[in-house]
Amino acid sequence: MAPVSDGSWVTGEYVSELAKRSGTDSLIVVTKEDGIVFKVVDNKLKENGTLLLRHQSDPFALRSGDR
Repeated sequence: MAPVSDGSWVTGEYVSELAKRSGTDSLIVVTKEDGIVFKVVDNKLKENGTLLLRHQSDPFALRSGDR
């Protein structure tokens, strides 16, 4: 996805219980390192405590305690 231009509005909804979601979703994610990003998220919290965040070519894992 192309970067969001300065001055653009991004609209989303807070997901309070991410652990209850299963499978794969396209989500807006807020991280310490990267700020606000749009990623495809594979929920692996029940299996190994991580969310697999995928860009088209560069997946990385985020542990549930890393907020």
